[in-house]
Amino acid sequence: MQKDRFMNVLPRGIRAAVVRERIQYSRLQELRLRAKRPLILIYEGKERIVRNERDEPYVVTKEEVREMLEYVSNYSLYAYEQEMKQGFITIEGGHRVGMTGQAIIENGKVKNLKFISSINLRMSHEVLGCADLIFPYIIYKGKLCHTLIISPPGCGKTTLLRDLVRQISDGNEWIRGMAVGVVDERSEIGGCYMGIPQNQLGIRTDVLDGCPKAEGMSMLIRSMSPEVLAVDEIGTAEDVHAIEHAMHCGCKMIATAHADSMEELRKKPIFDRMVAQRQFDRYVVLKNREQVGQVGSLFDSRGSLLYRGMLLRAAGGILVITATSAGGILAAERIRNQYEQLKYLQKLICLLRSEILYARSYLGEAFGRIGSKARSPYREWMSELCSRMEERTGTAFSGIWENSTGKCLKDAGLPGNELARLADLGNQLGIADADMQVKLLDLYLDELSKSMDELREGMKMKIRLCRCLGVMSGIFVMILLY
Repeated sequence: MQKDRFMNVLPRGIRAAVVRERIQYSRLQELRLRAKRPLILIYEGKERIVRNERDEPYVVTKEEVREMLEYVSNYSLYAYEQEMKQGFITIEGGHRVGMTGQAIIENGKVKNLKFISSINLRMSHEVLGCADLIFPYIIYKGKLCHTLIISPPGCGKTTLLRDLVRQISDGNEWIRGMAVGVVDERSEIGGCYMGIPQNQLGIRTDVLDGCPKAEGMSMLIRSMSPEVLAVDEIGTAEDVHAIEHAMHCGCKMIATAHADSMEELRKKPIFDRMVAQRQFDRYVVLKNREQVGQVGSLFDSRGSLLYRGMLLRAAGGILVITATSAGGILAAERIRNQYEQLKYLQKLICLLRSEILYARSYLGEAFGRIGSKARSPYREWMSELCSRMEERTGTAFSGIWENSTGKCLKDAGLPGNELARLADLGNQLGIADADMQVKLLDLYLDELSKSMDELREGMKMKIRLCRCLGVMSGIFVMILLY
């Protein structure tokens, strides 16, 4: 679906050239069109010049730039004056179409653009679960901290913010579900279409789309009573004043800002004052790498690195604890990973049940929809099921299911007995009607819950063992030191 959204705004010739590149669209970051210049892809963090059928650089024409503008604006470019004066238009799915040309100035401010010569299509990617690693650091005594995410452009701060909103809204092992208000000024967080978010933002999230951040925060506080407010790319004095007001109203703030580091952030006057006044409890600085949302460093409310003193004081203890409890830790981690895999599989099976029960989708269609948003290797599993069913080679569904499950999920980390039970599910699923399919999935979900309960108990036992060994090791270290 995301692929179709941005492919539909490309000129016909460029669309064909991109298809010839045989890329995975989930890894495509940018597509740059410059009149009379080669067409360029930013793919997996690297630049690639697109070739034509003669294996020469594909040169973009002025007509293709104009054609793309017509598609982006639905042949009504005049209706996007407010967006164009900011230099971009956001299309369905949250993809941002940046543009440059000649600026039209009125009263000293940019009113619009004309003679557009360059277009940059930046892809919006949903990466479910990318915020998992930072949750332990932004929760203190069971409460969410005011958090500012910092990174240069293109490092995934909006993607990370989106997943934070989803998990805060739905609730997870760290925090209960909370009412979240999102001011989505550029339609990048929710990717709203006709007012409805196309991205997953959770069940307790209200989105104010296309509204300036400062004004939108005040509107949400007055009308929706959010517990948490989320905004992207703050940078003006008005934004800062609105954030201060929201904090005084009892809202927790999750925001992002452009900066390479805490040092660069402090060089900006409005942020230097915020750090000095300790308005944010946590600062998450992302690395400039290909992996979305990869944390480079974490700072507290004073702008000081967390853990530095703690690590120095505990270095000796950590060495002993690691040596004495490595076996228990590894066992606990293995069980924890199996539990997380079962938890994610449970989510996918619930989605499949909903597709059959409520959308009345046939299996191939349901696999395609779920697989497009699933994480690897479950994405490949669902895609394999969908494509093999569409091939219609005469293979029974049970055979397709069993082969695809064994091929794609053998290294997923699922317990062996659960993988066998999952493979067996297909023997009955393909020959049942919709009602019976739902019942079969309900039975499987019950068995899956039992397996998860058993693993959770085993995990608790291993974790208790690790803690006991750690305490004993700590006492031993104290004896040696003193």
